[in-house]
Amino acid sequence: ASDPDARHGPYFEWGHMKGGKLVHRTVSPEQAAILEIAIANHRKAKKLMQDWEQETERLLDAQAPRKP
Repeated sequence: ASDPDARHGPYFEWGHMKGGKLVHRTVSPEQAAILEIAIANHRKAKKLMQDWEQETERLLDAQAPRKP
């Protein structure tokens, strides 16, 4: 416990789906920092796409011909 070279962690792991299976990969602290940014960007892009889909559906519904 007193040897700094023998201490544990922190360990960084990236879990993601690959071929329908969840895989984990150990990454360096530098890679973890890059992945953190990439994951945040992916979440923002996904949210923007969901918003776009909802707005497109709303516009299509507004232009749909009304049934008598």
